[in-house]
Formats: sequence, C-alpha cells, structure tokens
Amino acid sequence: MKLIGKLSVATGATAFALVPAVQTAQASPAAEDSVAVICSAMPGGGYIYNAKTLDRTPARKGPYEACAVSRTYSAGATVAIACWLYNDYNNLWYKTNSNTYVYSSHFSSTVKSKVDPCEG
Repeated sequence: MKLIGKLSVATGATAFALVPAVQTAQASPAAEDSVAVICSAMPGGGYIYNAKTLDRTPARKGPYEACAVSRTYSAGATVAIACWLYNDYNNLWYKTNSNTYVYSSHFSSTVKSKVDPCEG
C-alpha cells in the first residue's frame, strides 16, 4: 500500500512536470521531447457554434502548429466550430465544421463552453 502511494505521487509529479504552466505560442519541440503530430481530421463534433475570430486566424490540417495551413480567416470572420480538444502539448484547439483546426487564442474564451469536446 505504501509503495502504491509513493508510486502515484511520483507519477503525479512527473505528469505535472510535463504540462506547461502557461499556454503560449507553440514552439517546435526538441527532438527528445517530440510527440507524434497528427495532421488529419479526428472524430468529433455535434452542435456547431459560429464564433468570430479576434485576428487573422490560420486553419490547420491538424491541432498542431507544425500542421499545414489550409486557409486563413480574416479578423472578425465567422467560423463554424464543431468541438474542442487539447493536443499533446496541452494546448486548446477548436475543430471547425470543415475538418480543420484553429488555435483557441484566436477566439473569445467563451467559445469552449458553447461546443462539446471532440470524441476519440
């Protein structure tokens, strides 16, 4: 029992050390810190919420800055948001109705409460 307690504390400390404290612009990971970047549409979405961009907003093929930009929305454009997810860097992204992904900082902080989390 004591061993399990120590193990869970160590695991918790390890997980905490990997999660960034502040969500900022996404830098390319170092080779030893790299994760598998998936640049394709993932399942999810149900209710669609039309959100307005705060600034120029790139829509990417996956929820990572490393993914290719498929289009760019102008400031004040309406984007149909299908769902939200956190990528492997714990950054919040929105999946659009057209199966692209936009970084959350390009929208009001209330958008997440308007749609469901992406599935799977």
